[in-house]
Amino acid sequence: MTFADIIARAASEFPGTSDVFVRAGRSPIVRVDGALRETEWEPLTERDVHAMCEPLLCDQTRQTLEERRDVSVSFTVRDVGPVRVALFYENCGRLSAVARVLPRSCPSLEELGLPSAVAELTRVPNGLILVTGPVGCGKTTTQWAMLEHTNRETFAHILSLQRPLSFVMEEKRSLVTLREIGTDAPSYAEAARAAFAGQDPDVVHIGELPDLETLSLALVLAETGHLVLSQMHTATAVETVERLVSVFPPHQQEHARRQLASVLRAVVAQQLVPRAEGKGRVPVIELMLVVPEIAKLIAEGRWDGIDAVIERHAGEGGMQTMMQALRDHVERGTITQKAAAAVRSGAGAAWER
Repeated sequence: MTFADIIARAASEFPGTSDVFVRAGRSPIVRVDGALRETEWEPLTERDVHAMCEPLLCDQTRQTLEERRDVSVSFTVRDVGPVRVALFYENCGRLSAVARVLPRSCPSLEELGLPSAVAELTRVPNGLILVTGPVGCGKTTTQWAMLEHTNRETFAHILSLQRPLSFVMEEKRSLVTLREIGTDAPSYAEAARAAFAGQDPDVVHIGELPDLETLSLALVLAETGHLVLSQMHTATAVETVERLVSVFPPHQQEHARRQLASVLRAVVAQQLVPRAEGKGRVPVIELMLVVPEIAKLIAEGRWDGIDAVIERHAGEGGMQTMMQALRDHVERGTITQKAAAAVRSGAGAAWER
């Protein structure tokens, strides 16, 4: 059985599968609507896992896996779509894998159920916009829907830096340049630096901000007239700002706060919450727009005042805290009070025992 066979079977038997976990000694496990589910398939042996994973590797990714002990690759499964696979060693040298099933085509912001305010962010001429949230909350899909909105509506040069190349965007009104980290550029930092050197992008999508160098370059790109879109694994806007500043050494943090206050335009903090009717999940969005009051608080490092400003400006441009967003969804009946309480307590992810 190939890796593609496993993915195809999971998609057929468990509609809505987002992830497939493959490891020796047990049957594959799938994740559907955020919940882990057991399969009753034949358990896999170490030989099975190696036989499934080996064809996914080229010489370069094989070398990376052996040197770093983990690597990400992507491929397409017929009748399913693109798949991103994280291969890694665990349990003293045992090869395992986690596959993420990606949308065949990027849904629109409207199809995702995101508020119209997110679409408005794509019209911001420059600065930094961050989409944040826990793993598996749809951050990447939201970013690509935003880029696709720009692609449809604007004549611009979109530069996307990804590792691995998970989404391929067909050019519409915009010129689209896709660079895979590890193949087309050695690192995010080198790719971001090269964006200054004659590539002339209007919008720069950086798949992640893995280190201080990449973050610093992202801020400079935002300062120099580019619109920069990226993501972080933070739960709220306040946590995002605090985390960004903490990446810098203590003696640079005052400058970092002032730089961030001038270039940060918005933080979209996202959670996926089970729908009240029990099928699928709904995105719940906290949106912080960096109005002058918030910029001043960021520059001064007064994180504790940011939520109060968002609450006071609620409704202006779609601004709202996560608590306000959860309350609104409960009142509209799209999610239950219990589901909202789980997010508030930090237990928003669902699983089945």
